Amino acid sequence: MKAKPEPWLHLVPRSLIRNHQLSSVDEVSARFDLSVWRRLFRGGPDDSWLARLMLKVRVAAYSEQASMWMDDEFFARVGHDLRGELATMLAGVHYLLRYQKDLGPAPRDMLERVRGAGERLKRLLDEFDNSIWLRADASRPMSIARCDAGELVRRAAVQLEGTAAARGVQISFEAEPDGVPTVEGDPELLRVALEYVLGFAILRSRDRPVQVRVSSADGMPVVTFIDEAGPVPPEPLARLLEPFGERAAIPADPVAPRRRERLGLGLAIARGILDAHGGGLTVEPSSGRTDGGAPASVADLSATGLRFTCFLGGVGRDSPTQLA
Repeated sequence: MKAKPEPWLHLVPRSLIRNHQLSSVDEVSARFDLSVWRRLFRGGPDDSWLARLMLKVRVAAYSEQASMWMDDEFFARVGHDLRGELATMLAGVHYLLRYQKDLGPAPRDMLERVRGAGERLKRLLDEFDNSIWLRADASRPMSIARCDAGELVRRAAVQLEGTAAARGVQISFEAEPDGVPTVEGDPELLRVALEYVLGFAILRSRDRPVQVRVSSADGMPVVTFIDEAGPVPPEPLARLLEPFGERAAIPADPVAPRRRERLGLGLAIARGILDAHGGGLTVEPSSGRTDGGAPASVADLSATGLRFTCFLGGVGRDSPTQLA
């Protein structure tokens, strides 16, 4: 499979490349040898022109990498500063609620609302921090370890117990009896990806169940989330995994319609993390079947919800969406 061209590749004149393709930083780095470039541009410009072209491409490649590093540094610094201010505010609220015994009902209710807003803001900041994964990049530092897919799902579900209970959502689990292959990856990042997908299903599913199935395909762990929160029209469904695309599929809170539990980036972040692990994320209408089979009749074609399929992949593997 041919690699996708880098954004700076336009700096290399196409008319001189002939039948060769420079499609990645690694390829260019391997060809930073004047003799190689003479053969590449046989019958073309002189050595001084080739040397300038090599320098231009090298600088462009390094600038692209530096830009990605600066993006990561920006998110890390802004998130850290905002989180510090929020922690100070919440500490004051917690102190008043715990030790100010003479608070009346109205002030206490207001402080509880501020505390709730602060906890939601913490989750939004987590989403902001993780938005560096909107652009999948396997070269970002990851703590690689052997991961058990079932354990990752359980850890994600524990983080969402409170949200599920508050919305009356019952989560059921199913796993293959013969076990599921483990995966090489960053356990925390994979948990975050699964948590965003499961969290989205929970937010859609007030007083409805969410099914979780852990299985394998082609030696790769696969986690499937199925909700029964109703269908999503084709146009919003096609954009669901894009940044802010998920907002169209989450019903407004009946008590506080303007309240946001998510920025709208979670599914796109999950896709970026899974892609960086050589996996992927897909979404499709669900007819309620958990075996992945086709509908048995025309009546089964009516979607009752959404089915999210998380391919956990493994560091060093090609994404199943790329191989398709």
